[in-house]
Amino acid sequence: MFALRATAEADRRLLTICHALSRAPTDRADIDFADGIGPVQVSASVKGTGAGSDGTGHVQFVAKLANQRPALLLANGMVYVAFASNCDLGNYHGWLLAYDAQTLALKAVFNPTRNGSAGGIWQSGNGPAAMSSEKIFIGIGNGTSDGTTDYGDSFVKLDSMLNVLDYFTPSNEYTLDVTDQDAGITGTVLLRGQTYEALGGVKSGRFCVLSRGPTGKFCSICDDSQALGFLDLKSQIFDVPAYAIGKVFIGAVGARLKAWQIVNARLSASAVARSANTFSYPGTSPSISSDAGLHPLLWALEVKGYSDGDPAVLHAYRADDLTEIYNSTQAGSRDTAGPRVKFTVSTVANGKVLRRHTNRTRRLRPLALARSERQRAFDVLRASRDCEASSFGLGPARCRPWDRSYGRGISIVRVRPRPQNATANGFAKEVR
Repeated sequence: MFALRATAEADRRLLTICHALSRAPTDRADIDFADGIGPVQVSASVKGTGAGSDGTGHVQFVAKLANQRPALLLANGMVYVAFASNCDLGNYHGWLLAYDAQTLALKAVFNPTRNGSAGGIWQSGNGPAAMSSEKIFIGIGNGTSDGTTDYGDSFVKLDSMLNVLDYFTPSNEYTLDVTDQDAGITGTVLLRGQTYEALGGVKSGRFCVLSRGPTGKFCSICDDSQALGFLDLKSQIFDVPAYAIGKVFIGAVGARLKAWQIVNARLSASAVARSANTFSYPGTSPSISSDAGLHPLLWALEVKGYSDGDPAVLHAYRADDLTEIYNSTQAGSRDTAGPRVKFTVSTVANGKVLRRHTNRTRRLRPLALARSERQRAFDVLRASRDCEASSFGLGPARCRPWDRSYGRGISIVRVRPRPQNATANGFAKEVR
C-alpha cells in the first residue's frame, strides 16, 4: 500500500514523502517531487553503537521501523524530513534528514540517539521549526540521553547541516522516559518577534519557555531554573500550540481551548481567554488566520472518536476572546467532514480552510488507486498554494500545506466575509 505522509512546496513544485506499506522486509520510504523528479529512496546512516547497529559502528535507517509523522520543513534551500517509530516497535531511532530541495541529494543526517535507543521525533505532527538565522529546532521524545550523542526527552537546536548547537533537557528526564511522558511532544513553537524564542511541552501538560541564547542544556540539581519560565496546564497535552497576536493558544486534553498572554518573556499566570467547549483526547492543534493582520480567527478541529470513524468538527473562534462564531455542525449535513484524524492541523489559504479526514476504504485500495488519490491531493494543494506570509501577517510557520498521516481525503471550507450581525451558518460553506 502507498501512503502519502507529508508535503511541502519549493519553487511551485510539491515535495512529498511517501511510504510503501507491506509486510515484506523491503518496506521503503521515498521522497519525490510531484512533477516527477525522483523518487529517491530514503536511506541514511550515522556513526554509532546504538540499538540495531550493524556491528561495524554504524546505525542504519530502517524504513519499516520509521513513522514519518511530522510535517516537512522547507528552509535553507533544503527540505527537512523527521521520523519517529511505528508504535515503539523494534530497535528504532528518531531521524532528521536534510535534502537539497532542487536535486533531492541527501545533505545532512541527525540521529538523536545514535549510541542509545528510541528518541523518536513525533511532535504531534508539527514540523521542525526554523529561524531566519538558519537554526532548526526539534523536540525529541522518550529515549536515551547523555547530552553528548543522545538527546532523548529534549528540545534541540541545530544548524542548517544538523549539527547540534544547544539543547534543553528537563532535570527529571529519567522519570519522563520511564513513564512515557515525552518531552518534545509538541515540537518547538517559535515565538516570533519576541526576545525569547521557543515554547515546548511535555505530555503531562508542562510547558517551558526557552531563551533565545543558551537554551540551558541539562542540570540535574537546577530544577530547570535555566529555562525562562513554565506553565503547568493540569491537563495532558498531545497537540501543538499556536502563537499569534501576542498570545499562545493551547488545546489540552479534556480542557477548554485557552489563550495565555506573553508578558516580559513570561506566560501570564492564568489564561486570558477560553472557549466555551472542551476538547477530548487528543485535544486540538489550532491554526490562526487573518485579513492582512486584521480580524484574526482561530480554527480548531475536534477529533474525539477518531478511532470510530466519527466526522471531524471544525470550529472557528475570534482569536482575541475565543468566542465561537462557527462550527461545522451548525448547518446540518452541509459541512460534515469525513472521519477524524488525530494530530490534525487545519490549513488556511486564499480564503479557504483545508481539513484532512481518513477514508478507510482508500486505505485498502491497491497501489494504482492510492496514487490517483495522491494526485487528487496535489490538485487541491496546487489550487491553494499561493499562500503568502503577508496574507495572514503571521509569517510562513502557519502557512503550510496539508500534510501527514495515512490514506485520507480532503475537505475544503471557503471563508467568506460577513457582516457583524450575520448568522454563524452564513460564515462558511463546504465545497468539494
